[in-house]
Amino acid sequence: MKNPGQATPVAVNDFLEITFDLVARLVVKLDRSDVEISLARLALYTLTSVCNSIPETVASSEIYLEEIPAGLCLSLSYLGSPFDQLVFDHLERHLLVSPTPGGSPRTAQALTALRVSSLAWREQSFARGAWAKTAAAQRFLDVLRATTPADSPASLFVTLEEEVASATTGVRFKGVVEWLCIGTKSLWRLLPSTLPEETLQSYTEQEQLGSLDRCRKLRKKAGTIESELPELRKKDPAEADRKWMEMRDYNREISARMLGVDHHFFHDMATVNMFEATQDYIVKSEAYDPEITNDNLVQAARNVWTCYALQLICHQQPASCNGGVLGYSLLYPYTDNFLDDNTVPSAHKHQFQRTFGAWLEGDYSTPPATKIERKVLDQVLSVESKFPRNEFPNAFHSLTAINDAQTASLSQHADLSFSHILGVTVYKGGTSVLADLFMGDGAASDERDLLFSFLLGFGLQLVDDLQDVVEDSKEGHHTVFTRAQDQKMFCDLLVVRLIRLLDWTTHPRHTWGLKVTTPTALVLRTQMLLMCNSIVMKSIAQSAQMFSAPFMSEYTRYAPVPLITLKSEKSMKHLLMLVRKKAI
Repeated sequence: MKNPGQATPVAVNDFLEITFDLVARLVVKLDRSDVEISLARLALYTLTSVCNSIPETVASSEIYLEEIPAGLCLSLSYLGSPFDQLVFDHLERHLLVSPTPGGSPRTAQALTALRVSSLAWREQSFARGAWAKTAAAQRFLDVLRATTPADSPASLFVTLEEEVASATTGVRFKGVVEWLCIGTKSLWRLLPSTLPEETLQSYTEQEQLGSLDRCRKLRKKAGTIESELPELRKKDPAEADRKWMEMRDYNREISARMLGVDHHFFHDMATVNMFEATQDYIVKSEAYDPEITNDNLVQAARNVWTCYALQLICHQQPASCNGGVLGYSLLYPYTDNFLDDNTVPSAHKHQFQRTFGAWLEGDYSTPPATKIERKVLDQVLSVESKFPRNEFPNAFHSLTAINDAQTASLSQHADLSFSHILGVTVYKGGTSVLADLFMGDGAASDERDLLFSFLLGFGLQLVDDLQDVVEDSKEGHHTVFTRAQDQKMFCDLLVVRLIRLLDWTTHPRHTWGLKVTTPTALVLRTQMLLMCNSIVMKSIAQSAQMFSAPFMSEYTRYAPVPLITLKSEKSMKHLLMLVRKKAI
């Protein structure tokens, strides 16, 4: 196997954090919408990252320079004329006059292509808007024409697809999703190819073995208490309650050690209704569908917990299993299992998606034809009972977006390029957690929540794809990981970027996504990164052949317990079992 080129980490200056605030204030004074403020932040971050990282990123075999300008310029044209002037300053300073770095012919060629295509996209976006008629715009176009090489390929001047171009005409939900897809895909290309050691917890081999030994001893103690509790409750209820609390604390510590989070984490989650809300989810799910399997409960619970996390982080509310959370979460086992079933003809799947899409848009004229369709319709009605579509339109826009993404993902069984697969992954993952955001409270109250949710969704989708890589390969379902495997390439760089993405999205030290929030929400963001890292470690242990020996040797130290233990650990399934038994 070959290992993709390792790019030098992208240097993003502290200047960016200050600039984000300045841009936000500027946009607010101009009465721009909350969504546009958020787009301004990420647009400027991405643009400046490109400017800072051109010499490094061109060395990576995975960089697709032709896609970066499209994402950048769509995002910039989205914001309108007042912000364009600020962006022009950056373009003029960095893209138009910066010297060719490095001296490498490949680097020089890549930089020239990026400059030319960036200028072309800017010209196209300006030409579409009223700002093109101003004197400032004319001066800018003069600069574009003067700096564009005469022999530039005609393909660099193609227009955006009509559907994407329409997103620049106003802040509509579909337009926001389209922009987030393109911006996220561009951001993925620019993520550093080194692990964020400043936020990952490393362990010595002695610490890993010691933690494992501690877990074994605690499990034995917890098991003994559990077996004695029924009889003890008859004899001494007060002592039984004390023993139950002791067993609960043991289970919380075991779960924290196996997931790599702080030992007090599960105590904190208990104070914000996480466990009670999860019990409520189990009771409601089994009351609706007595035949639901434990595996399906676990599958839906992963989405339930994401909804709860967003209720805590974004909506700043205790976890609650409302009709939206329950309905949307149960859609996962009901729809995913049907769409992933290779015995179901493709035509049937597309027909199902069309019917489902009509229901999401409020058209119930087509009745359910099968038992699974009846269950799906019931979940849509559950969402609508909590969030009437005339009062919470974006709640249903978000569900339509994930359904469209699911339909697009049906193409992942075809032989597609890495770039296409990445786009589908961004679309499906981002919209899935965007819907979680809206199911939590019906609306999004802060523009940063849209970015946080979408980027988190993309990261979690990649985590899922890494977990399922063996099964996906067998089923002919293509993901970024199976594509790398098909091409006999190690997945080192993909996983490093995944960890970087999760770090940049969730860790509170990245202040781009912070707002005034609760201490519990800040703790949860930090612990989410640690939990995801442990899940990634488990997936790496299960598919060690996909990674280089140096990578495995280096990354092993970030596992909270020995890799061989993580390989067989079923943390989420075990956690749900403990919640059901009220033993955590």
